[in-house]
Amino acid sequence: MTDIVNYIFSAVMSREAGGLEYDKGEHLEAAASYPEREGADAELCLIESEDNALHDQAVFAANYIEHAVAGGLQVTEGGALRTARYKDFCLLFASTKNSAGEFIAELNRRGIPVNCESGGGFLTSPEISFMISLLKVIDNPVDDIPLTAVLLSPVFGFLPDDLALMRAAHRDGSIYHCLVNAAESGDARAAAFLERLGGFRRIACTVKAGELVRRLVEETGYAAIVCAMKEPDTRRANLNRFIDLANRFESMGSVAGLIRYIDKIIKSGGDIAGSDSSGESCAGSVSDSGSVSASGSAAGVSGSGCSDACESGSIEGSCGWVCAV
Repeated sequence: MTDIVNYIFSAVMSREAGGLEYDKGEHLEAAASYPEREGADAELCLIESEDNALHDQAVFAANYIEHAVAGGLQVTEGGALRTARYKDFCLLFASTKNSAGEFIAELNRRGIPVNCESGGGFLTSPEISFMISLLKVIDNPVDDIPLTAVLLSPVFGFLPDDLALMRAAHRDGSIYHCLVNAAESGDARAAAFLERLGGFRRIACTVKAGELVRRLVEETGYAAIVCAMKEPDTRRANLNRFIDLANRFESMGSVAGLIRYIDKIIKSGGDIAGSDSSGESCAGSVSDSGSVSASGSAAGVSGSGCSDACESGSIEGSCGWVCAV
């Protein structure tokens, strides 16, 4: 799969055409090795449609999965071949927001089990929203929106009335300046918050993003707090997933780099595959991006969602991708 992606991108991406040269330095690398076998390891399928292109792509993907499983398609697992199962296939999208529903409906119509990993909104889940807001506050304390979210969270426990009183006492500047004024006026809670924030900011200057996120989860006790929420196992797993995300992008170095990456995803309407505990019987998964570890052959439905997923996740196994937008 990585070979065919590299081949196509090398052919269509050049400095003259798009300002970017897709050379060996940009190539995707598979994390595992596979035994040689006869026949093609990847397929590129171009779909012509006159009416509803998205529906036609969904029908094609469902047909491909259905026929592959019924026909006994052989896939690689642990260095040996076995018959493909539904969970060996993954549909990747640039964004599931406007596309996944059509595919899910078609797969369900045929009785093919399917799970949409990012359907719940990983980046917008309460536990991850709090972590993103906290990172933004550490990077820029005078940003009112994330600071307000952090103050009103269960971690710090301020009430809307508390913030209203601070604002009434100091009508100029940001919420952060209101906190400073309150602390200087003898408000112990405001002073304690500013002291903790100062500590977090000092840590951020000395460690990379992944280590910072891990320390924040630990020092705020947030992992214990999510245990009191609904679906605690999923929420704890999401926190671990977020730490892994930060670790993967440690090359950005600073908190600001991680925040820019996350904001870019959110502004594009995308998301990141979160944790799921619904089992492994589904037809792989429907996902915006993330780590893929399915086995199978690949059918490429016209679109451009593959590259983002490949670049942002590790590729382990002979991926059963049906790629679409």
